[in-house]
Amino acid sequence: MLSAEQAKALHGPEGDGCWTPKVCYNRRSHARHRDRRNQARNRQRQTAVLEELAIDVSEFTDVWTAILVVYR
Repeated sequence: MLSAEQAKALHGPEGDGCWTPKVCYNRRSHARHRDRRNQARNRQRQTAVLEELAIDVSEFTDVWTAILVVYR
């Protein structure tokens, strides 16, 4: 990606003239933060798919210790 100054020089009045500040800054910001936004979207999708498990605790009253290992 070009810096903002380089993009303005290439696409501004001296260049091909397509630089529009309102649009271009938003698009550049969106492209810069695309990976974080996609990651957040994926996390939301994964949490929506998970189901809550109901466990009857009375069956495990004799257990004194337990080890829970969660792999992701």
